Amino acid sequence: MSKPFTFKQFTVSQEYALMKVGTDGVLLGAWCTCENAKTALDIGTGTGLIALMLAQRNSNLSITAIEPNDRAIQDAAPNFENSDWHDRIVLHKANLNTFKATDQKFDLIVANPPFFKNSLRTPDADRTMARHIDDFSPRAFAEAAMNCLNPKGVLSGIYPIDSFEEFDHAASVVGLIPSRLCAVRPTPEKPAHRMLFEYSFAERQTTLIEELIIEENGRHNYSKPYRELTREFYLSF
Repeated sequence: MSKPFTFKQFTVSQEYALMKVGTDGVLLGAWCTCENAKTALDIGTGTGLIALMLAQRNSNLSITAIEPNDRAIQDAAPNFENSDWHDRIVLHKANLNTFKATDQKFDLIVANPPFFKNSLRTPDADRTMARHIDDFSPRAFAEAAMNCLNPKGVLSGIYPIDSFEEFDHAASVVGLIPSRLCAVRPTPEKPAHRMLFEYSFAERQTTLIEELIIEENGRHNYSKPYRELTREFYLSF
């Protein structure tokens, strides 16, 4: 049994969801631009971590969280209900394909997509569904924006570097243009392994390119930019 993960303003129960609280989700929840959004869609909410972070950051934001996995919902539902923002987060059991058929449009769409390829399927069927990309490919994510994003809205997510290249191509096909990118490096000596991104339908825009290093000078010696980005959430910062 996994222990709950306690942040400064909320606690995430992760007893049932197979994908636990991790750095990718925290990065996205802290980094994405949500200050001016009124509505947000969290695709594949899992434990509800990112939705809770967005609710903390923007007191005027109404969030729709979708999740197809029953085990994850067993965590997300009470996590939302027990938070200070339970009246602004609505949870639906749905996957990307079923939900994008609705007529709802959002100012912000966020997702920490699954990233295991077919060749890396795990023995646990639930874990496989949560992590491999068959039903949540970069192309499917880009097409979801085409269906669910407001004309001036923002699509934000995080991918491994190799998957991001595929997403960037898929996004261009549906008319999405990058407005902000952040290459995430685990240490100064290692290459970037994740890409945080924001895309929109703006015809012309300048892409803001950033870099974030997680740790410097040894294990758990977190960089100043990483601490500043996540200090409103982690108890230790």
